[in-house]
Amino acid sequence: MQPHGTPTSDGRAASSGAPVVAERLRILHVVLSRGFAGSERAAAELCNALSKRHDVALVVRRDHRAPHGASIVDYVLPDVRI
Repeated sequence: MQPHGTPTSDGRAASSGAPVVAERLRILHVVLSRGFAGSERAAAELCNALSKRHDVALVVRRDHRAPHGASIVDYVLPDVRI
């Protein structure tokens, strides 16, 4: 017996017999820090990876650039809405 909603070998949900559909999600990430370091890099990579199958948006501060000019905005793909 499979857990509720787990797809069977023929791609149908075990509980309902309905096909499992991977729908496009709308995902919003919020990064309020300035510059580009470890957490910003992780967020950029996550946005980029998710944007291949989902609608992804990123919210940043108006003053998102660090004094030396780095910003997460420079590292996200054009598919990610800013």
